[in-house]
Amino acid sequence: MPIIRPFPVTAMHEPMVVDFELTPPGPNAAPTLLIGLRVKGEDDAQAAQAAERLVREGLPAEVLLERVEQVGTEPVPLTRRQFNGFEPSEMVAVGSDGHVPGVVPDSADDASLVAAGLIGPDGHYRTVTFAWAEQVKPGHYRLRLRLLSPAAGLGAVPSELQLAYTHRAK
Repeated sequence: MPIIRPFPVTAMHEPMVVDFELTPPGPNAAPTLLIGLRVKGEDDAQAAQAAERLVREGLPAEVLLERVEQVGTEPVPLTRRQFNGFEPSEMVAVGSDGHVPGVVPDSADDASLVAAGLIGPDGHYRTVTFAWAEQVKPGHYRLRLRLLSPAAGLGAVPSELQLAYTHRAK
């Protein structure tokens, strides 16, 4: 952990399937796994613009996470952020179909990304998240992620799948 994989922002007929070993969170990380995208820019402003575009234009997806055991698989409950007009946002459960309406801004535990060699000193990145798995335990997992109908032109946004722990609150 963490995992970064190329991920073009285009409609998908079949989900991307990623099997991975979830290790314990590091000292700066919370035990919440974010399932999202990392966008890169030439500078901080460009990275922020790209992330804002993904949030604004919507990125509906199906996100399913399973814990893989010797006797089979077990679905992992996911949560997402829901906005209610001018009211404060709230965390809600993702349904069993895995449908999420889009992404929201977020941040990953940078210390673990640096330790894994996934952030260079001149990297300009922003994270947007589809869903979170809270209080997740180490073990073997399988993620299925499928974009449903991204807005036209989003394929030009330089993005990568990002599976990482969130940063521990101070």
